[in-house]
Amino acid sequence: MRRLTQNERLRSLGMLQIGTTQAVVARTMNVSQSVISRLWSRYRDTQSVQDRPRSGRPRATTQAQDRLIRTLALRNRVITANQISARLQTDTGVRVSGQTIWNRLHRGHLRARRPRVIPCLRDHHIQARRRWCSDRQHWDNRRWSNVMFSGFTVDFLDRRRRVWRRRNERFQDVNVIRHDRFRGGSVMVWGGITIAGRTALHVVVGRVTGQYYRDNILAVHVVPFARRHGRRFIFQDDNARCHRARIVTGYLQQQNITTLPWPALNPDLSPIEHVWDMLGQRLRQRQQRPANVQELAAALQQEWENLDQNDLRRLIRSMPRRINACLANRGGFTRY
Repeated sequence: MRRLTQNERLRSLGMLQIGTTQAVVARTMNVSQSVISRLWSRYRDTQSVQDRPRSGRPRATTQAQDRLIRTLALRNRVITANQISARLQTDTGVRVSGQTIWNRLHRGHLRARRPRVIPCLRDHHIQARRRWCSDRQHWDNRRWSNVMFSGFTVDFLDRRRRVWRRRNERFQDVNVIRHDRFRGGSVMVWGGITIAGRTALHVVVGRVTGQYYRDNILAVHVVPFARRHGRRFIFQDDNARCHRARIVTGYLQQQNITTLPWPALNPDLSPIEHVWDMLGQRLRQRQQRPANVQELAAALQQEWENLDQNDLRRLIRSMPRRINACLANRGGFTRY
């Protein structure tokens, strides 16, 4: 049941005093009529809208100590509840449990979450990201519609899921997520997306060298797509070693394909990274999970074809927002 704030109580009292019915006041305040009835009875008995004194265990901390707890957590985001408790006892002489610390932090809208894992950006990485974004800050979606974003991936494990569990239930079946290694194997795939369409999903066989990349991916998937798109086609890939081999760069120049320079450690600016996440989610939602690498490869190709082009279009059209977010963060990582 929702509690009325002090201002809402005073407003309700004013409405009641001018003759408004309790039902109308309740609808106005979006509470049940019993709340307004108790408020009116309390006012007639005590001439006040404040809550009556309640019995119960007194609070272990004062408001000032609550602010100290929150400040300690904000200054050191990896500090534990027990460490905050020890610090609080040292500074104020008040001894509380770790659970009390958790409760105070929850009331202050601070909750423990698994930190995001991102690449380690050095100063030269940050400067390169800022320069890259500044050079393309004024690109509109018409310009981005000429770009094919591409990449490899081998990881489709979702690490964002959480479970509610009690103490000592960590390894119970209902609280574990099984990650099938497909009998010890893995599948590397490559794909490319544009606003207008996508390539076929290529399943890598063997080791990816510059020659393999040229003969099995560029020649088979990228060059035909570029020919259909026209002279404005721009090809993006990351800084993998096979992408920067002389045999690859020379082949792209020979085919007159313009490439989009790409800074190192730039996953948050690449829409293809979100596509891999979407593909992994579709894979996990299948009723029959793949039992081996062959079935996994077939399932990935099928789910790739089933991806909604509108979702891919939406991701690529987010590039201006991604660039503005990176510039606003001075070249640091963004929420993307």
